[in-house]
Amino acid sequence: MFVGSLYVKVSLGYILFFILSSFLRDVFYFIPYISLYHIRHKKTAVYNKIYPSFFAVNLLHYKKCQSVMKNYRYRKDDHTMGKIFKFGQDVDTDQIIASQYIIYPTIDEMKVHTFESLDTEFASQVQPGDYVVASENFGCGSSREQAPTVLKALGVKAVVAKSFARIFYRNAINIGLPVIVCKELYDNVNAGDEMALSMQEGVVRVNGKEYECTKLPAYMQGILDQGGLIASLDRE
Repeated sequence: MFVGSLYVKVSLGYILFFILSSFLRDVFYFIPYISLYHIRHKKTAVYNKIYPSFFAVNLLHYKKCQSVMKNYRYRKDDHTMGKIFKFGQDVDTDQIIASQYIIYPTIDEMKVHTFESLDTEFASQVQPGDYVVASENFGCGSSREQAPTVLKALGVKAVVAKSFARIFYRNAINIGLPVIVCKELYDNVNAGDEMALSMQEGVVRVNGKEYECTKLPAYMQGILDQGGLIASLDRE
């Protein structure tokens, strides 16, 4: 009887400890990064407070990203050529924008670290209208809307890949970054090639050839045409 009672108490204690530790983890998740940011940048105006949870920080960033994206509108009829920046398979969101940078107060401060672990010169060399071409499962890993946001803020016209991680794919559509699946393109182009993309036709033109892509459903294309999900809802 005593052993059974002790077992119940220990089990309940463990459950309470787990709940409490999970809560504290959410509360203090960003404190080390926030402190590091202040030490390195001597800024306290925006992040000099403790947010109640990890989700509140994400919500703050989501609203900020949506606001910033109004300055980077997708032009659906623009078929001009852009340079290809080529990346491989299973590029995850931490490789697109590492977690230590997503607490920075502005997108402009985040975007200079885009693809930092894969190509240190990407952020300084990419120009508005250029393209990211990737292999399979682009954008895997953690869900962070900052990953497609920094690409759009740098002026990336679209991401073309053999396949996408589904969360990244929807985040990209939601913030108005064109993404499209093209199975044959990756193996037939090189970094630095010039290409043009028609999202409406689902066609890539590069090196005198055309490659068919998987066109977006009409409702997704409509979200892109409006500049993202929030902008689309604002117009309804």
